[in-house]
Amino acid sequence: MTHVRPPRPRLAAAIHRAAAAADVLAKVLTVVAGTAIIAIMLHTVANALLRHFARSPLPGTDEYVTYWYMPVMALPAFYLAQRRHDHIEAPILFHRLPARIRLELQVAANLVTALLCAGFTYYGWGEAVDAVERGLTGGLGTVPLGPVLLLVPLSFGLFVLQLVADSVVLLRTGRDPAGEPAMPGGAGNDGGRPEGASRS
Repeated sequence: MTHVRPPRPRLAAAIHRAAAAADVLAKVLTVVAGTAIIAIMLHTVANALLRHFARSPLPGTDEYVTYWYMPVMALPAFYLAQRRHDHIEAPILFHRLPARIRLELQVAANLVTALLCAGFTYYGWGEAVDAVERGLTGGLGTVPLGPVLLLVPLSFGLFVLQLVADSVVLLRTGRDPAGEPAMPGGAGNDGGRPEGASRS
């Protein structure tokens, strides 16, 4: 059985505070993304009604939907889906591999994805700062892009941190953060036996 060394009190307290802060941040991002979805519906419906009945559509509707609402709705989803383990998976062969191999592959995939997203974070930060400094606008020139572009480094940066945190949990406990065993010693682990195989 794998024995997990308990963290030191100060480290445990720091981890607890960081987890609490992450929970609050996740809730805030969920509310923001949900608000963007509602804004898309209200803005689009209002534009259609005014276009039909008053012959006076709302100016910049397409631009706001494209450059504001959609990014605000979609970008935080990378981090939130990883945090809640809601990414779509099709582990047809993965669950048939030995537990140690599953652990190594999962950690490797997390770290490769984190490295790629770290590049997006770095590049996105430079582009966002440049857009803010230049006052970059989209569409007909009435929709500022800088504030929304800042969501790119924020979202991918949080995604990177979550991937690293998930990898640490895997290496320390042998279980992924969703609670499924990934290596021998995890509770409920069968040592990599395919699902449905009988014990001898």
